[in-house]
Amino acid sequence: MMGKRCMKNIPKRQIVVTALALVSWLMLYAVGLLLESVEHRIVLAPVNMKKQLGDAGKDLYNKVMKIPPSEVAGKDSTFVSPAVKPPTDPVTKQTADLTSKSAADLATKSPPVISPQHSTALPEPGPSVAWAFFVAFFCYSPTNMAMLTLVAGFLGGCVSNAVVTTMEEEELKKVPERQLAFLCENPLAATMRGFVIYLCLVAGLYVAMDDPFKDSTPGQYARLAGSLSLVAFVVGYAPTRIEGWLRMAPGPQPSK
Repeated sequence: MMGKRCMKNIPKRQIVVTALALVSWLMLYAVGLLLESVEHRIVLAPVNMKKQLGDAGKDLYNKVMKIPPSEVAGKDSTFVSPAVKPPTDPVTKQTADLTSKSAADLATKSPPVISPQHSTALPEPGPSVAWAFFVAFFCYSPTNMAMLTLVAGFLGGCVSNAVVTTMEEEELKKVPERQLAFLCENPLAATMRGFVIYLCLVAGLYVAMDDPFKDSTPGQYARLAGSLSLVAFVVGYAPTRIEGWLRMAPGPQPSK
């Protein structure tokens, strides 16, 4: 009779850590895809965001910074009352003098009229800078993708450790030594390899264009985040797979 081959059990600690990494990646991906960070970035950098948004985002900027419409109207257009010239006597001009004197007396003696609305209204509290930083850190595309690649590389390292744990001694002997070293390494090393992938891609994007994340759409984010995470996971799991893919590319043939 043939002996029944049983796979080794994965330790519960590895299962929990891998599951947490997977859930973290899904949460980060959903946050970056569904939530916007424009309003929170306005709170953190109002001057730069005002220049970046321009006239198209002026209403959003005023809403986030809680600028009253009266102040906006006062800055945009100043109302100058036309001067009304009183009738004057062409000979004595006494009427003009009396009129100007009476107007000056009224201006000095009459108390200023204060609207009850402005006297009782309290300023609205501004948005919290700490909360804006927290949301923007997780939702803004560059920082969100950085965390995605870190988690994807860590997840690849956890999966490679789980694969090695389930392999029998005979199978381990057949695995090349270099590949086995990558499969047995600490997942933190795989995490750093994934982060290097992110740095290379972001550096290439900023070389090709001035501001690649300025007008990004959810579709662009989904494609870029998915591609980054895939490469980071493969590099975290086994970098030798990337080498195998590169060998498949046609190269110069040796001369005969």
